[in-house]
Amino acid sequence: MLYGSTMLPFSRFTKIKAKKSGLGKVSLTALFVLMLHLGLQGQAWELKKSESGIKVYTRDVKGSDLDAFKGICTIDAPLEEVVKRLKDPNSFCDWMPRCAQSKVIKIQGEDIYYYYESEAPFPLDNRDCYYHYRFEAAPKRMSIFIGGIPDYAPPQEGKVRIPMVKGYWLLEDIGNGRTQIVYEVQANPGGSIPAWLANAGSVDLPFNTLYNLREQLN
Repeated sequence: MLYGSTMLPFSRFTKIKAKKSGLGKVSLTALFVLMLHLGLQGQAWELKKSESGIKVYTRDVKGSDLDAFKGICTIDAPLEEVVKRLKDPNSFCDWMPRCAQSKVIKIQGEDIYYYYESEAPFPLDNRDCYYHYRFEAAPKRMSIFIGGIPDYAPPQEGKVRIPMVKGYWLLEDIGNGRTQIVYEVQANPGGSIPAWLANAGSVDLPFNTLYNLREQLN
């Protein structure tokens, strides 16, 4: 049983929009990525780090003090192997930085729901949230919607529930067993973390995420 809001806010919204606009056959993930792109419009992307073949960009988001980030890299592993890793939240702590725990809640077709807790430096409380990954395949490409579901279950004592997360993974087979990855996220860590401190993690988090994932697969 859900606590608070509905479990599938993205799915229900996109289906309604597609029906009203006559776009029932259009990729729901493509629609989401377009809406996300429009929603994160603000300043141009600014390159913050380019190291070890990984580039990380950030930009201001209109109406928010928190930056969005985008990481881009190429991995010497086939598309299906990268997808396999992203479909296994139970193993996220093997490569996601500051992961305290990650576990699958349920799987419905190409939709995966999982709980994730991230470690915060002392004296801050750990952050947690329930997440929804939606996978949608196209020829030589996989799009993965990322959405936080903060009201999926009641907050846990001693942890701060992340109130908002939205983003996506775009994976593309570029041939010769290699995959290009674009990882873009906007999030609000919740609690009383100042914006400048939260934004400081907008470079290291995507860099370390992509670096660790590549190390797991190369």
